[in-house]
Amino acid sequence: MRLTNVSGHACLTGGYGGISYVGDGDGTQIGRSAVREQRDAVRSYVVRPGQRLVSPVRLATAETYPARTCKRARADGFRVYVPNATRSRFVRFATLGCRNHAVHLLHQRPYRRP
Repeated sequence: MRLTNVSGHACLTGGYGGISYVGDGDGTQIGRSAVREQRDAVRSYVVRPGQRLVSPVRLATAETYPARTCKRARADGFRVYVPNATRSRFVRFATLGCRNHAVHLLHQRPYRRP
């Protein structure tokens, strides 16, 4: 994920945002939200107008899990939260997700400079 400061002033942010699959045509969460990978240091950054941060996200495919385990469902895209936000954005990305919360399809690392 890429986060760009489109405001007219610098901001302080960092750490993890949130990302999950959504579907059913109404934003219903499909399965578990992304697992936060802890192998990188979590840092805060001053992000000036126009600057970016990135948070690497790994996607596993639902087809690699047995249908009975996965409980496959069509995902319309992602629900994305920037760090420390309570309002989300929808990002269209049609794919298959798993309704089973025990299946981990999304893995996220903390935001960092590109």
